[in-house]
Amino acid sequence: MEEFNYDTMIGLTEEDNDAIRFHMEMGYPLFIDNEGRVWNESEIYVADAKIVSNGKGIFWNSPY
Repeated sequence: MEEFNYDTMIGLTEEDNDAIRFHMEMGYPLFIDNEGRVWNESEIYVADAKIVSNGKGIFWNSPY
């Protein structure tokens, strides 16, 4: 697993993005596996995600 990159990764659905944003806002580290599943540091499944172009990730897609 690698660390989730908020600049180049985004959730597959809005529900996935909501879960990722919650962890991002709380400062909790997230990780992504080779199959696109996002996990927290306790190895609990959080969401599904995909890799996108730099600057198109969830950090840049935030509704705030």
